[in-house]
Amino acid sequence: MSSNNNMEEVRGSTSNASGFTRNIKITALINNLKRVKAICEEVPQRVCSDFERRYGRILDLLLIPVQGSVLSALAQFWNSDLRCFELPELDLVPTIEEYAVMLGIPVKRDANIYSYKGSHVSMKKVAELIGLPSSQTKFETRGSVQGWKQTFLEDHLKTLAGQEEWDFFKRTLALLMYGLVLFPFTLGVVDQAAMDVFFFYQTQGTNPIMAILADTLMSMEICHKNDKGLLRCCNHLLYVWFVTHLYASGRLGRSSHPFRDFSRIEIPEKTAQQWKNDFARYQGQHFPWVCPWYDNRDTIFSCGDFPNVPLMGSRGCIAYTLVIALRQLKWTQFVPDKELLGGICFQYGTNNEQHEQVRRSWEHIHKKGERELGRARAYASEEYLEWRNERRGDAIPVPMEVQHEDPSRALTSMVAQMEIMRAQMRLIEEREDRAMTEIESLQNQCKKKDELIERQRNECADANMRLAKRPRNGKKVENLSAEVKKLQDKVKTLEEETTKVQTEKEDLEVRGQEKDQLIEQLQGGLQQAQAEAQMIEQLQEDLWHAQAEAESHKNLAGDYSIELMKTKKNERLLEGQVKELKIERDYLQKEIEKLEPVELQKDIWKVRAEHEQEQKRKLMQTCERMAEVTQDHVATLTAQVHEANEEIDSNPGMKLPWKIYKLVKFCQGVSRSFSGN
Repeated sequence: MSSNNNMEEVRGSTSNASGFTRNIKITALINNLKRVKAICEEVPQRVCSDFERRYGRILDLLLIPVQGSVLSALAQFWNSDLRCFELPELDLVPTIEEYAVMLGIPVKRDANIYSYKGSHVSMKKVAELIGLPSSQTKFETRGSVQGWKQTFLEDHLKTLAGQEEWDFFKRTLALLMYGLVLFPFTLGVVDQAAMDVFFFYQTQGTNPIMAILADTLMSMEICHKNDKGLLRCCNHLLYVWFVTHLYASGRLGRSSHPFRDFSRIEIPEKTAQQWKNDFARYQGQHFPWVCPWYDNRDTIFSCGDFPNVPLMGSRGCIAYTLVIALRQLKWTQFVPDKELLGGICFQYGTNNEQHEQVRRSWEHIHKKGERELGRARAYASEEYLEWRNERRGDAIPVPMEVQHEDPSRALTSMVAQMEIMRAQMRLIEEREDRAMTEIESLQNQCKKKDELIERQRNECADANMRLAKRPRNGKKVENLSAEVKKLQDKVKTLEEETTKVQTEKEDLEVRGQEKDQLIEQLQGGLQQAQAEAQMIEQLQEDLWHAQAEAESHKNLAGDYSIELMKTKKNERLLEGQVKELKIERDYLQKEIEKLEPVELQKDIWKVRAEHEQEQKRKLMQTCERMAEVTQDHVATLTAQVHEANEEIDSNPGMKLPWKIYKLVKFCQGVSRSFSGN
């Protein structure tokens, strides 16, 4: 595994929903992050902590040694019709909720997400943001892509660290992570698209999660459309997401850290073709659908008038369907409607009208949780499993007389249906509460209108009485008649409104009665389902006990059989060893008979060797005694020479005979040679 500049590739046949195969060459673009990591290791810990609080866990992606062959093999299983990775027994797709947890960047209710404005932010504004003088700006142009070279920004980052300009340092580091890890497009370059996402996050706090996921799905689509290509997306995040789903079971704790605990997972080194073969054989029975670090929460199902979730990336828009991967988020997996699958996919500049429609749709987000989906549980309904088998053409008809339903599966299915029924009952009760509130409101309105009608009638009666008592005056009569007519019209209108309100009230009461009946039916079905579930649970418990007992006897019998086989094998080995020992004994006996004269000669040689060894020992002792005597004489000679020298030095006028002088010098030389000086 390596995080160097590398591009792992694989060629292989992949299938989509239509059933045909293609050979696709796919490579994963992964930048070299060693220098960035080395610079970060030299800065104070408080700076890294501040960085994580401001930008999430993106810096921890430096800890991930991506094995590009895994992603190249995974990309072979992308299904453009379903917008997911379609393995023989698994449907998988990274989700907004999982990516948000991994990066520590929550998706808030207002969903202030990144949105492309029609043109990228100017590099001058980004340079000011990271403390880069305009005179030092060095643009890199590769085809239609313009940006800053990785080495240039790394030099700037190193300078800021040396100057302890930590605000500019954190912004520059974030820009490098956005351009090299989250939104990579060209190897070794931080381009304007990545700068745009970074700039709006830094200045306006726009959430980049949707853009990261959009670039991932868009890159898969483009590679499959062109039958080749680079995975220009956050490969580090995609790698952690997939490997965690594949290997996390039993290796990570419930409260594990998505990146820092990732090293606990042992990932073998394999080629892309080997990984592809492994994925094709992977069984979904024990697949860890929910990552250990994911907590269940309300889930984004659609936006605006779109049936699914339209994502806006750094270079285009693409829709993804969450309902194909509900088990990943700990919900019951059911069969998705056809209108939810597929959806929009376009690059910016090709469909401006639809781009604006996508942007506005995020003003109205539709989420679902336990109220709509029932209690959280990673489970697939029987209808979904049948639909998937039919979709893949793997369904094998089984004769009715030999079909045996698995009690555990039946129990799980029953529990899931009960949870859905409970959710439906909660919705009906809420609707009933709203209907009762409406009925009470209408009753109050009816009461007020009855009072108003009564007042109007009284006013009409008073007006008629006044009209009858007063003398006949044509004009006044006409006025009173007109007033009476108006009052009569008001009374008629109020009576009509009262009748309408009364009708609505009766309709609501009828609907309330129908809801009561439906609730009673659901409660009856729920009670029946609970009774059946208890019976199945008891049967399952009995089955488990029987299976456990049978397994225990089977294991015991297996142990006895193994021990018996070992005993027989040991007996055969011992018999063979006894035969070999007998043969070896006979052979040695013959050799002993042949070697008896030789042994006698060996004894003579041995006596001679011991005698010579004793003589050698005595000689060594004599040499040692002579050496000790010599050392004593040398010490005495040295002392006498020293005394003679002192006497000669104290009497400078003393003249010694020449031979005596030579004798003294000779003694000095001997003394020095023995003393080593």
